[in-house]
Amino acid sequence: MKYNPLPTFILLFGFVPVAFAGSIRCDGHIFQGGEEQPVLQSQILEKCGEPTSKTYGVWIYVRDNVTYTLQFNSDNQLETVTQQVQE
Repeated sequence: MKYNPLPTFILLFGFVPVAFAGSIRCDGHIFQGGEEQPVLQSQILEKCGEPTSKTYGVWIYVRDNVTYTLQFNSDNQLETVTQQVQE
């Protein structure tokens, strides 16, 4: 089981951070980095569609009031997903 530092952060600092590691949900699928079975860019593109913007190794999706930043390694495998809530 992965350790989630968010509850400790809230106890220590009394608020929820605006950006945090997470996942992105597209077409009924949940994608997150660091999976045992790697998630490829092509899989995300098929389920999530074209990102709002993309540069080498970084794709950004903006949905509602959340910005999702997806980082890929040199093998086009998803490494991390960071969510940032727009206030």
